[in-house]
Amino acid sequence: MSKVKNSKTPFANDSYAYEDDIKLFILKNRGLFIKDDEEAVALFEKGIVHSHTLTDCLIFSGETGLVGIEIKTAHDSKKRLRRQLKDYTAVCDYVYVMIHDVMYTEVQDILQEYAQVGIYCYNEIKGHLIVGLIRPAVYNRHNYATTLDTMWYTELRDMLSYLCFEHGKKIPKVHGKKGMEHYMLTHFNVEEVVKTYYYRVIDNKHDPDKYEKHYRL
Repeated sequence: MSKVKNSKTPFANDSYAYEDDIKLFILKNRGLFIKDDEEAVALFEKGIVHSHTLTDCLIFSGETGLVGIEIKTAHDSKKRLRRQLKDYTAVCDYVYVMIHDVMYTEVQDILQEYAQVGIYCYNEIKGHLIVGLIRPAVYNRHNYATTLDTMWYTELRDMLSYLCFEHGKKIPKVHGKKGMEHYMLTHFNVEEVVKTYYYRVIDNKHDPDKYEKHYRL
């Protein structure tokens, strides 16, 4: 089992790391989830599937795609994990769980239901995280309309305007989020649409009234 030690993220000895410790570890160890030379950003606590699930971390990359990471520390329970993974796999290209060793046996039955989900287990040694890859993530087939639905209305409108401008098309009169999503996915190449979405996020093109802080990786 390969291990990664983050010597720059210490916390109190003889204590379990909290979610914020794991998020900082993710920011400092992007190579666990995407290539080192990719342009990408991470967003924390973004709602997906009509805000049914609040994600721990989403990494947006124009090359790898959308990577979702669910964190389960030693302070957590498995109560919502099955529902969370259902929602992550509805919108993400790749999904991982970062789970404490003490939680692993407790959630094995749930993880077996999602063979495409990658698994990292971790533990704390002398105030540092030691992480091991249990299972790599594989590409997760999903409906990209559900992925686009994570955007706000104004973000979808901006993206539709951008795509129409790039292709010399007149902006259509479509109603609501579903109308814009359907138009983009049926009138443009799907791969171009989703990569445009990822790059718009990377470039910080958010609804100005619903700003979500970026963490460039």
